[in-house]
Amino acid sequence: MRKPGLAQLELPTAISLANRPGKQDVTVTHAHPVGTRPNKISGREWRTIALASIGNSIEYYDFIVYATFASYLSAQIFPSTDPKVSILNTFAVFGIGYLIRPLGGMVLGSFGDRFGRRRVFLFSLFVISLATLGMALTPTYRQIGIAAPIIFVVLRLCQGLCYGGEQAGSLTYVIEVAPRRAGLACGFIFFLNVAGVVTANILSGIIHAKMAPADVAAYGWRIAFMFGAGAGFLGMLLRRRLDESPEFVEMQNHVLRAPLSELVKNYRPQMVVGTLMVAPLAVFGGLLFAHMPIYLIRSIGVAPSTIPSIIASGSIVIAVGSLFYGWLSDAIGQRILFRIGAICMIVGAWPAYHLLSAKTGDPWTIIVMSGVFTALISGTIGPLIAQLFPTNVRFTGYGFCYNVGNALFQSLSPLTAAYLIQATGALTAPAYVWIVAGIVGLLASLWHRNSSKKSAARS
Repeated sequence: MRKPGLAQLELPTAISLANRPGKQDVTVTHAHPVGTRPNKISGREWRTIALASIGNSIEYYDFIVYATFASYLSAQIFPSTDPKVSILNTFAVFGIGYLIRPLGGMVLGSFGDRFGRRRVFLFSLFVISLATLGMALTPTYRQIGIAAPIIFVVLRLCQGLCYGGEQAGSLTYVIEVAPRRAGLACGFIFFLNVAGVVTANILSGIIHAKMAPADVAAYGWRIAFMFGAGAGFLGMLLRRRLDESPEFVEMQNHVLRAPLSELVKNYRPQMVVGTLMVAPLAVFGGLLFAHMPIYLIRSIGVAPSTIPSIIASGSIVIAVGSLFYGWLSDAIGQRILFRIGAICMIVGAWPAYHLLSAKTGDPWTIIVMSGVFTALISGTIGPLIAQLFPTNVRFTGYGFCYNVGNALFQSLSPLTAAYLIQATGALTAPAYVWIVAGIVGLLASLWHRNSSKKSAARS
């Protein structure tokens, strides 16, 4: 017998505002009873899901471009007499963009729960594109001195602030568009993220292949940032065709005036559980995309020209795996697949880094296998976090959990890995960051069922 889907069991189908100060007793019920919603995602819904994912693809593009050209950025914008210090400064600025994301997630999430998901989508992508263009045009430290890193940091903060609403907003949106197939819809979001990863790696590969190293250092990295800005402006124009989320339309006359206040007041345990569940995926992203390129080049001796294809291969595996596991999770449940992924990370992290550091394992094979197991988490985490919050605070709650989780785990993981290697001299040291993240995620998943039931009972 098929296990009931997300909307049948764990996503609240009504929003009760009873017994709250200053509110009338209002219950907003979905237009379609749970048993009558179609199991298949329509062509119109697929188009909507694809448009919602545009910002995430651009986010991942910017992520890869920043990591790939980090050594050039460190020399041009954050120079230092010690190359190691310069790299650490570059990664610190990378982390700053994530540390501001919780604020962006809460602010934009609150706006999304009050005024609609569509308006937030358009605003955030416009600001992101402007900031990316500004980063491409920032003069070097040699040209304007200390103003160069200051400008770059400010632009990175603007980027991070708006990215705080992108992933959380898109996952919230597609779950509300296709609640009966939430796993598949969220898996598709992660599947399309690979478009940004692959595009960034292809473009960086072309830049490195067609340009002299001196030219790449001087202006090649700027071309990559300009391309991202152009894609962002195009995505904003396409997003204007989006309709509002059906669930938000049903409750828009009864929205909360202060979703964030409601969230903090009544959903604190859910906020903690959701944040901790982000840890495994956040650490994997930070280490694979930001730290791994430099690790393979400087510590292992892998040729720089091969790095884009290695990272792209791992990204494609994660994308396809997310789609498959998302589809599978609608039938067997998200929690069990998530836990399997966390356990695989705990068990496999040290052997993977041991093989890399000893140069006895093929980096491509190791990263691809890591992607297979990580997809168990990326393909299921969307619905799991959504199950923790009802519609009227879902965007805000998702924004908090996803962005605080990334701020705590993803932003600091490259810096932590680099520090551990320098402090211990052991090239296997980053494995312990993975192991801790896997343990944190596994423990959070054990608390998830009780937290989601409490949320459904309160809604």
